[in-house]
Amino acid sequence: MKTRIALLISALIVALIIAYLITPSEDYTPTQYDCVLEDYFKEIALKSEFGESPEVTTKWTNTMYLYIFGSDRFSEQASIVRQTIEKINDLTEDGFEIVLTSNPAKGNAFVLLVEKSTILEVAPNLFDGIDEDFVGYTEVDYNEITFEISKAVIYIDITEPIENQGNTIVEEVTQSLGLMNDSMWFTDSMFFQEKPDSTQTKDLSKLDADLIKMLYHPYMKPGMNKAEVEKTIKRILVDEN
Repeated sequence: MKTRIALLISALIVALIIAYLITPSEDYTPTQYDCVLEDYFKEIALKSEFGESPEVTTKWTNTMYLYIFGSDRFSEQASIVRQTIEKINDLTEDGFEIVLTSNPAKGNAFVLLVEKSTILEVAPNLFDGIDEDFVGYTEVDYNEITFEISKAVIYIDITEPIENQGNTIVEEVTQSLGLMNDSMWFTDSMFFQEKPDSTQTKDLSKLDADLIKMLYHPYMKPGMNKAEVEKTIKRILVDEN
């Protein structure tokens, strides 16, 4: 009986600590940008461009080892992948990082710089359920209990103009982090659903960068629902102000 009581007390203490960590200060007054950031995070991180969304956060908790298929043939595209990785690694705050590997057997994430016809020969079901034209596509595998991402495949159609490929590489590599939705909200965002060719920036906006910071902050855990995300974002913003 004493052991059971001790376990219950320990569980209660842990629950109280978690509640404290995600409960914002009463003195906190969000700015207009803070409100936009919170809403955009829920739009991009809790929904999915293709397929069903778990409506909770999904993220990597271990290192992503990224292998680039076709890097020897498409050096410009591979260079954009590397630049994107450097930017992402500068933004994450919970120990996560992306590491390029030259050994495909070590990879748990893959960028495929190939023709669509080649992909369909080796993986004919990869694009099942997608009825629209696209330059790139990202598929992630995550544990349906812990919502931790363990694998990602990123496809880039190298028959498209290089400007389109560059923008798509930045978007798809970023989406492989767990930011899986597109949106019509902000034209300068890498997640803008219908970005015209003339505004291809190949770069993350401030809001995009802050989404990555939020998702890969130590307070933000995989499997958080909308209410938990709202409390966690406020907790992060309180700590930063």
